[in-house]
Amino acid sequence: MRLVHGIKVTSEDMTDYVTLPMIDEEEKEPFLHDEIRKILDFTRMPRRKCLYMVLKDTGCRIGEALRLQRKFIDMTANPVTIFFPKNIVKGKKRKRTAFVSNETKKMLETVLADLDNDDYVFGAPTQKDFGYRTEESAFDWVRRYTNMRDRYESNKRYKKNLHSFRSFCYTQSKLATGDADYAHGYIGHDRYLVVYERMQDKEKIDLFNRCVSRLSIFEDVVVVSDDELKNQHAKEILELNQKYDELKNMILTSQRNPGIKIGFDELPNIER
Repeated sequence: MRLVHGIKVTSEDMTDYVTLPMIDEEEKEPFLHDEIRKILDFTRMPRRKCLYMVLKDTGCRIGEALRLQRKFIDMTANPVTIFFPKNIVKGKKRKRTAFVSNETKKMLETVLADLDNDDYVFGAPTQKDFGYRTEESAFDWVRRYTNMRDRYESNKRYKKNLHSFRSFCYTQSKLATGDADYAHGYIGHDRYLVVYERMQDKEKIDLFNRCVSRLSIFEDVVVVSDDELKNQHAKEILELNQKYDELKNMILTSQRNPGIKIGFDELPNIER
């Protein structure tokens, strides 16, 4: 026994006599599309509304979003790509790449219009927490006016908070792809991030495109991959060639047999 004059003194021994109360784990409530739309409708500032859109598309943490600079966002890429360098990612271990939907791109174009490369997009660098408490207060205001102030009984935390956008991104990405590991990696969970970042860019984009329709709040989106688009065009060209050959054969038949008349209804429809 570890004793000092008959008294147990180590921190490990202290736990021998401590029994923690059992806490029933409450099922977490999902963040619904209609709830996010309502929050966005009640959010007045375009910059803050854009912040929420980036949070729900990328699954980044609010602290990471507040440290994003203009130079980390590639508006020329398709889809728009956001780079999270490891110095702003939680734990500062690995960089991460994420994407945004077209509906978010439209808002970003307005927010980024007057920013220089080193400007912060959402954060306030003059504040020690980059404006975290300001954003918490702003979200509490909109939470109050949208009547979303319910709390969990076990920990008294609000059921809808800034972290809920991150959970929304994970859930929708998992549902869209059926791949929980991908969803964990995409939003930056360290255990899965290394696998995600080893993917080819095309694979990352294809997986994200599969998620866009579920991540979108205002738009009904049908995303078609480059390969699907090429196959669709090839099929349409084949159909057009077949109708052209059919029309050509009908004209040749008519020329060889002047007595045969071709009715208008018999002509193949090649209009596109």
